[in-house]
Amino acid sequence: MEIRCALCGKKMEINKMDKNFEAVREGKNPVIICPACQRSAIYEAKKQVEKI
Repeated sequence: MEIRCALCGKKMEINKMDKNFEAVREGKNPVIICPACQRSAIYEAKKQVEKI
């Protein structure tokens, strides 16, 4: 099944082992973020914490 990242729009494939698979299959719209965007968000959050 193909989904899109909520931040960058990159298409990703998910399978039955993915935790969001059932929600997508049932027609719900969970917020899914690709690994690259996850790393970027973590990096930016750490930078913000270090500024404080």
